[in-house]
Amino acid sequence: MPQLLEKLEKLMNGSAGRTGNEVTKGSVDDSGEVLADMNMNRRGSVTFNTTIDPPSDILNGTLASDSLGEIESSRGCKHCLSRCRLACAPCNAKLHKPHPKRATKLERLKYVFMCPPHGFVAKWVTLATIAALIWAVLWSVLGNDVMPGGNIFGIVILFIASTIGGYLAGVIKLPPLLGMLLVGIILGNVPHINVGEDIKNSWSSALRKMALVIILIRAGLGLDVQALLKLKFVIVRLAFLPCLIEATSIAVASRYILDFPWEFAYMLGFVIAAVSAAVAIPFMLQFQADGYGVEKGVPTLVMACASIDNVLAITCFSIVLGIGFSSGDLAFTIAKGPLQIIVAIILGILTGIFLWFFPNKKSPNKAIYRFLILFGCCLLGVFGSSVADWSSSGPLGVLIAALVAAYRWKKQGWKGKDNPLAPVFGHLWTIFQILLFGLVGALVNINDLEWTTVGLGVAVITIGLCFRLLFAYLSLLGTDFNVKERVFILFAWLPKATVQAAIGSMVFDRAVQDQAPEDVVNYGATILMLGVVSIILTSPIGALLVAVTGPRLLSKSGYDAEANISQDEDSGEDVPMEEEGKQEDADSRDDNKSGADNPAFSIEEKSPNGQDHPEVVVNSGDGNAESTTRL
Repeated sequence: MPQLLEKLEKLMNGSAGRTGNEVTKGSVDDSGEVLADMNMNRRGSVTFNTTIDPPSDILNGTLASDSLGEIESSRGCKHCLSRCRLACAPCNAKLHKPHPKRATKLERLKYVFMCPPHGFVAKWVTLATIAALIWAVLWSVLGNDVMPGGNIFGIVILFIASTIGGYLAGVIKLPPLLGMLLVGIILGNVPHINVGEDIKNSWSSALRKMALVIILIRAGLGLDVQALLKLKFVIVRLAFLPCLIEATSIAVASRYILDFPWEFAYMLGFVIAAVSAAVAIPFMLQFQADGYGVEKGVPTLVMACASIDNVLAITCFSIVLGIGFSSGDLAFTIAKGPLQIIVAIILGILTGIFLWFFPNKKSPNKAIYRFLILFGCCLLGVFGSSVADWSSSGPLGVLIAALVAAYRWKKQGWKGKDNPLAPVFGHLWTIFQILLFGLVGALVNINDLEWTTVGLGVAVITIGLCFRLLFAYLSLLGTDFNVKERVFILFAWLPKATVQAAIGSMVFDRAVQDQAPEDVVNYGATILMLGVVSIILTSPIGALLVAVTGPRLLSKSGYDAEANISQDEDSGEDVPMEEEGKQEDADSRDDNKSGADNPAFSIEEKSPNGQDHPEVVVNSGDGNAESTTRL
């Protein structure tokens, strides 16, 4: 009997490992005895005839009846298993894997849905399962709050719909954040849906503040203190002058066109004035990887200035916000703004220094501890400052804390991509940017919009953009950038998005929280609406101009450090092209005191005519420029 069972086992597994184009006949056992005649065609259908000689004890009738029953049962189970395998063969992915080059689209499509699940089907089934489990757990804890019409349900629906909207916007080559914003507007205004009304204002405000904290932490971790200390006229001019001029021009225009009080006019000015790093930086990183503008450091210049521009706008907005909503003695109100800045700087520095020593740098889990302490302190700074009515100090303190902590961490080996916290906050931003733009869009109430105010607001935004572009061009005069490069920088300085979404609603939230008069609430709603309008107007236009004009206006590096090797005429040795480029640049510096390449981010001054011409220079040792600025 054991021999018979062994033969049956070999017979049932005889087709394992066969492909759809193989034909197998006469499967044999170890002794050479034929077990079965099998045939598998190209479609995966298998036919076989079993010919097994039973043992002599069966022929002689000496096998017990219970043993015969066991044999019959095993034979039936194996037969059913074999039939099940044959029935599943047409949908078995292992038997029908398409050829990587010769497979048709139909064959590839059929393979996607074969079993076991694999590829994006398995991915989405896994994500759907996780989402269903999370919802079930939340329902068991929170009850009706996660059912349709509940707060959690509204946030989840907004998140999923905004994700889809961002994906569709990316498909048609628009910034994904624009799709998220438009989906939020739709869900907040379409009758019988109106998911935005189901979301509690306290939850919406808290999630948007968390997104702002993540933005500021990423900015602080990405900025290089040593490079900032070397920043001279060109970056200071490009980061400060256009932002301040645009904010002032918008404030003056809104004061006389929209009849805003001066404090709310400047709040609107600093909300609109910030450039969108979320739109500009991805393009700069791509151009940097492709070698466009690398020789003069155009991508790094734009990224560094965008980060400083955002920090300046958020800081000034926080100060004006604190002044606008302050009550009590006028002298204390005026002094409170600078005092909040001093307190924010002190607390930020102390938090950063604390993170130098705690946790200990030799701790095996220092990355986890540093993340928890940094993120917790920054959240406490923003939410705690709001509770203490010192909301202006929170955002600045977050930035200073991350900047000071990263300064020491970089000396310990956490530089650029080697910082394990950078990808963590990057993933958090991937989640919270969807919530941020979706929630901001849901706050816009189209029914309450006065289209006359919208039209006047567009005029105010246009005036501010004209002044921004004019002074941005003037700030680039006296540098080594040519006209094409200056025009490209102007296009990169155009789009608005992240900061407008992060702080645009803070005036409205503060007015509602303080139960301010109706006119103050209306000012906050108008600032929020114009912030959204600025995103819709400038984000797609700016992204399109940057993407199209970048390869045309920026010069591409003339060497490839990885692939090209040139022959050194003097030594006869193979010299990488990047080394040759450095030698040529050195000769050029001797002959003509303009243009230089350094192995790291740096600012140099050239004085060909007795004047200072600061220049941003970027070049890395491996031929690929890399910026340490991330936002």
